[in-house]
Amino acid sequence: MNEENHSHDRGDVLSQKNLDTEELKITLLERPRCRVELEITPNETLFAEAFKKALKTVGKEVSIPGFRKGKIPESILMKKFLPNIVDETKDALANMAFNKAQKELQIPILQGHAQIHYHADGFSLDEKKGLFCFHFEKEPEVPEIDYSSLSIEKPPEVPFDEVLLEENILYVRRFFGTWKEIEDRSINTGDFVLLDIEDLDSDPPAKVYSNARFEVNEKSMGAWMRDIILGKSKGETVEGISRPDENETEEIKKTFQPKKVRITINKIEKDELPPLDDDFVKKVGAATVEEFKQRLAHLAEKKMQDEKQELLRHRITQELLSKVQFSIPATLLEKEANNRMASLFSGSAFRRKWENDMTEDEKMVKKDEVTKQSEEAIRLFFIARHIVNAHKIQITEEELKKPSPTALLDMFFTERRGFDYDKLSEEQKSIEFSRLMLTKAEDFILSKIG
Repeated sequence: MNEENHSHDRGDVLSQKNLDTEELKITLLERPRCRVELEITPNETLFAEAFKKALKTVGKEVSIPGFRKGKIPESILMKKFLPNIVDETKDALANMAFNKAQKELQIPILQGHAQIHYHADGFSLDEKKGLFCFHFEKEPEVPEIDYSSLSIEKPPEVPFDEVLLEENILYVRRFFGTWKEIEDRSINTGDFVLLDIEDLDSDPPAKVYSNARFEVNEKSMGAWMRDIILGKSKGETVEGISRPDENETEEIKKTFQPKKVRITINKIEKDELPPLDDDFVKKVGAATVEEFKQRLAHLAEKKMQDEKQELLRHRITQELLSKVQFSIPATLLEKEANNRMASLFSGSAFRRKWENDMTEDEKMVKKDEVTKQSEEAIRLFFIARHIVNAHKIQITEEELKKPSPTALLDMFFTERRGFDYDKLSEEQKSIEFSRLMLTKAEDFILSKIG
């Protein structure tokens, strides 16, 4: 707890509460951005207790010839060390008064980030009087959520059938297959191409993909890209503008940002696949082709459901941010925004762009964008925590430790690769906990709204 100078202003007070106890007169002022002020006037009894404590503390700290530490008479201490005693009394009284007031009020002080400052008005040791003003930040207050007011658009049901199973079998065979380069013709539908793609709207142009493999067909490649590379040959460079396909959802069309791009064709390939037999399926942990198909169907169907659930989670998150409004502490927002900006500056490309190319207006827009993202992330954390606590949703360490994958799992759930919870730092474990907490909160709400 630190003493500091502080101007007194009631101009932005949101609410005020007065409370008298046997030892204190308390005024609680709540301000925007979760700021709290406590004005506390302690009685003479508490003053006397703090003064006695101050004498004992100062007496143990100072030395006077002829007296042992802690045995110096009060009159001598008061004569020689009055400023020390005044300061020590003030600090002791501030701590005692605050702790007693907090016991009565139970203010949810912001954990891990709160700094409690105070100043004393009209403090007099002789008259045993003074007004102590404390200011600090408290935890955000998430309002009760009316689940019936939440609604989201649900994606259409896509049944898992033989066609999808064959596509997934092809995916696994291709994973273990080899690639044959084609050098005697131009690109046809069904080929694979290795491309460099640059964003020409950036200055200088930014490389989006480097030697990335794409399959040239209607399902895997946008129509705009197929139109400009079909019939082209290795080594050629083409330019075009990205756009969503006509059959994309309205949500994707609405959020899609067209980009002028340059595409360099590095290589044209065909895939050479291993035969689907018992020897092959043993590579992925199955004994027979039939067992492989059954397990693959189960995993692929689960992956489809997981992807659908992720989409629903994203949509309910946006709905929560829109419907559940509350203030967050400025300290948290500033820290989160600074961390995100630092993360951006850790990339050399962004740092060069910021230093050499961006105007002051563009920098301000970027800062505002990062601040908005930070505020949404903080609000989501507190919303999720509120839901988990209110409904006693359990989060265990076992859930945080994702199971080790088999070969088949590894192909379908790539986020599992290299994950070892026990080797994470405490900060990383905290991030994983927050992610799981948000996921559980989202799933709980989805179960409520049907």
